[in-house]
Amino acid sequence: MNSDREREWLASLPAAVNPEVVRRTQELVRRRARQMHEKRVNAVPLWIAAALSVILTIITTPYAWTGVAWLAHVTDTRVVVWQLLFWTWWFMPVTVIGAAAAWRQASGRQI
Repeated sequence: MNSDREREWLASLPAAVNPEVVRRTQELVRRRARQMHEKRVNAVPLWIAAALSVILTIITTPYAWTGVAWLAHVTDTRVVVWQLLFWTWWFMPVTVIGAAAAWRQASGRQI
């Protein structure tokens, strides 16, 4: 309960505040709030793309595994090679989305 007493004591101290400082501080806080809002709004398409990527990857993984295994069997490819091909396909969507996010941030259009 010391913190409550200390807070009350601190609030009771007289403070002279320059109205210009208060106005400028409020302006800066509002500007930063707008920037943060714009940043969130601009990130929506990226989040949608990431969600779709995850959903489609989960849905198509069994089919891709079977298809790549069949193709490897038909072409008599070694197990390591076709599994590497599958994992490359599996990680491709998230790699592309991550690269797009990194490019946007590097180009100054923050996410």
